Amino acid sequence: MTGENERLSPKQFEDFVEEYNDRELWDLLEYVYEEYPRMAENSKLDI
Repeated sequence: MTGENERLSPKQFEDFVEEYNDRELWDLLEYVYEEYPRMAENSKLDI
């Protein structure tokens, strides 16, 4: 991985979404997106 040019083109992104258009996956991503800040706030871990 070079760290450069790793963004998907719009067409690659469409293909990715079509291939992985799994309701459970998106529900999980949505859950993590919504819950992670709250969980991180509640954990009070020093890293």
